Order: sequence, then structure tokens, then C-alpha cells
Amino acid sequence: MRDLARLYRSASADLLLARSLPGSDDVVAYLEAVVGRAYVSIHPPRAVRWSGALRWATHSFPAVARRNRRFLFASAGIFALGFLLAFVLVLADQAAFDHLVPSSIASFYGERPDDYRGARFGVLGGSEAARFGSELMVNNIRVTLQAFALGLTLGVGTAAVLFNNGVVLGALAANFARWELSVPFWALILPHGIAEMFAMVLGGAGGLMLAEAVIRPGARTRSQALRVRGLEALTLSAMALPLLVFAGVVEAYVTPLEAVPDPMKLVFALGTAVTLGLWLRAPWLESGPP
Repeated sequence: MRDLARLYRSASADLLLARSLPGSDDVVAYLEAVVGRAYVSIHPPRAVRWSGALRWATHSFPAVARRNRRFLFASAGIFALGFLLAFVLVLADQAAFDHLVPSSIASFYGERPDDYRGARFGVLGGSEAARFGSELMVNNIRVTLQAFALGLTLGVGTAAVLFNNGVVLGALAANFARWELSVPFWALILPHGIAEMFAMVLGGAGGLMLAEAVIRPGARTRSQALRVRGLEALTLSAMALPLLVFAGVVEAYVTPLEAVPDPMKLVFALGTAVTLGLWLRAPWLESGPP
């Protein structure tokens, strides 16, 4: 075993060196095969324990969320502040819309569109919907990761991401309210938006937890505080990823459906919100884990 560990480290070091040298493709290919076989021998694949994943989702995540609900409230509050500010400004002066939202969005919704659903989705077949959903997931994951990682900027970057996304949504909501299309607008946004916004709030909450670890490490050093708080922040924010996958699927396959009336889509959104709320309360936590 000692020889295996020593030879594995030696071969790995040789592989890194060979990759940096020109004209060593054959050596690199040989060493990659050797190191790969050794890695599989040292780290054999383990079967996925779905019971562990289920327990994490039903116990670990809700427990962390409840312990750190002040960060969730703070994250949601920053997002809501951006929303309310933009909503009021655009209602008071429609010209503010062009100053508050990116030009790509302003070009679609700066003026009342004849077909707001078509402007958003176009005609989506099966492959187009899959591509659209994957693009949405990638973009939303990027925004959520930004909100989380920018906590290391003392929370300034996290707050900016949350606030700016709230501003865009508030400006859009105000324009549709001026056009007396609030119900169709929220039917267009909320079926997938509930999960998206909750995921963003989770990422923002994780970022604010990192910021607190940097600003107020307590009796620990900042690096120690980041390690300790970072694990909880990561547990809190990691649940954003499956939520964003769910939101991407809904936005690609459910939201564009004209056959589903707007009230039914709003009922679906309400059901999503209630489910998330009950999930966070996790009443079985009161009596401890089973």
C-alpha cells in the first residue's frame, strides 16, 4: 500500500511535468492511462445513496435554513427593495424604464408588445424547448453562484446582484401594470419564477453568511470562520441548483402553453410557494430526526 501511494504520487507528478513539455504527447497519453487506472484502484466508485440525498433534502437543508433564517429574510428584503423601488419609479415616470433595465429587455418590453408571450418564447417545439430550458438553467445558476460567491466582497456584490434582479422585475411589473396586463404578466412569470426567486434568495443568503464570516469572525480567525460558516452557507445555497432545474423545465414546457389559462398558472405558482413554505417549516424536525 505504501508503494502504491508513493508510485501514484510520482506518476502524477511526472504527468504534470510531461504536460508542460512540448513534443511529449505519447508520454502524456501513457501516464494518463497509468494514473487513471491507479486512481480507480485507490478511489473505487461508490454507489449513490439516495437515502442520504433524501435525508439531506428533507432534514439537513430545512434545519440549516431555519437556523439562518435571518440571512434568508435579509436576502429576500434586498430583492424586494429593488423590486418596490423600480415599480414605483416606473409607475411615476415610464421613461425610468429604459434607465433601469438592460437594453435587451427594454427592446422587448419598453412598449406594449402585441404578443408578449410570442416575444418571450416564440414558437417552441420539443428541441427548442429543451434548448431554451437549458439556457435558462445556465443563466440562473450563474446569477445564483454570483450572489453566493460575491459574499466575499463583504456582501456588497451579493446585495448588488439581488437588488439589480429585483429592479428588473419591478420595472417589468410596473410597465405591465400601466398596460393593464398584470394578470397575464404574473401568469407568465410566477409559475417558474417562484422557484427561481427562491433559489436566488438562497444564493444571496449564502453570500451574506460568507460576508458575516469575513466581517465578524468572532473568536475565530477569518479563515476559520469562513470554513465553518462556509459549510452551512454551501448547504443552504446548494438547494438552489435542483430548484433552478425545476424552474427551467417549467419555464420551457409549462409557462409557454397557451392552452393553460392564466388563473390555472397562478394556482400552480401558489401551490409551488405553499410547498416551499411547508418544506422549510419541516414540522418533523421538532421531534428530531427519525
